[in-house]
Amino acid sequence: MTLPQKKIWICLMGFSLMSNLAHNHAFAEDTKETVKEKVKEAKEDVKRGSKKGARKLQDKTCKVVDGQTKCAATKAKHSVQNAVDDVKDAAD
Repeated sequence: MTLPQKKIWICLMGFSLMSNLAHNHAFAEDTKETVKEKVKEAKEDVKRGSKKGARKLQDKTCKVVDGQTKCAATKAKHSVQNAVDDVKDAAD
């Protein structure tokens, strides 16, 4: 190998090493973002689940407190809210 060929080879190896390091750094950033997204999604799932449970409890105790007419409207409202939450959760 002549001297110019060695220089070219060394430059190519250096470029390859640098691009490899840059790619690994970018991949690490993507992984961090993915973890943040997963935590956020889990938090939202817990929030929606607790809302759904609270609505279910309100529906069960509704007849005792409010009477049957208002209770039917409340149950319908909660059903729509749960469906909206399910659609939002599926979108995430």
